[in-house]
Amino acid sequence: MQSIFSQLRRWPSLLVLTALTALSSTAIALAADLNTDAVLGSSASTPTTVNVGSNGFDIKIWATGNLSDGKPGTASVVKTYNMATNGTITPDATSPEALTFETGTHYSNNGCNTATPSILAASCPSGSFANPKIVQATLIVAAGTPAAMATGLRPRLRFRLDRAVGRDDVAALARAIGVVVRPTGDVGWLEVAERDPSPELVAAVAAACRAGGLLIVESRTVGGTLEEAYLELVGRDMSA
Repeated sequence: MQSIFSQLRRWPSLLVLTALTALSSTAIALAADLNTDAVLGSSASTPTTVNVGSNGFDIKIWATGNLSDGKPGTASVVKTYNMATNGTITPDATSPEALTFETGTHYSNNGCNTATPSILAASCPSGSFANPKIVQATLIVAAGTPAAMATGLRPRLRFRLDRAVGRDDVAALARAIGVVVRPTGDVGWLEVAERDPSPELVAAVAAACRAGGLLIVESRTVGGTLEEAYLELVGRDMSA
């Protein structure tokens, strides 16, 4: 199943945002500012690959500014996240890890709030930018079944026109045929949604295109199989 889920590579930034949102919403009793960063790829060109099951990653937490005496200096960080088969990620609030920051500490002294402090990074206060606290977190990716992958992929009619068309042309075709017509993402290709292919549908599409001065140069039916489901998810990335 790992190859089927290779599409998860396209969603590294989603994980970063989820981690940061979950962290920023935890109860934090600090006078200093608290910052977080999930150690994952956040660029589509350098993604973090995840597989079905448990995937480990680190969350860095650091403070800037002064944590005055009398403050508890504690923070609670969620460390387990769940990814559903549709890519949605949710934090597991039952998996917090408590962190303690030393009171009476200025976490920005000696340039410890930068990547190049004036002292050894290891000598900076634990929980500063140069010497952050690290929580070992887990992303649990759900496994989908072949049946679940193919669910909803009913057969559809696709057709390619001799040129790219705009939104108004697509809407006019849809009105003329009486169906939902949408672009597929490939130049000139459109598909009819929510209607199974039939001779009557093919004839209606051809008539509407002729009336609109559009030439159909290719047509085919797609969908309804696991192979089509896989190509729907990763085919375009593989051809890029």
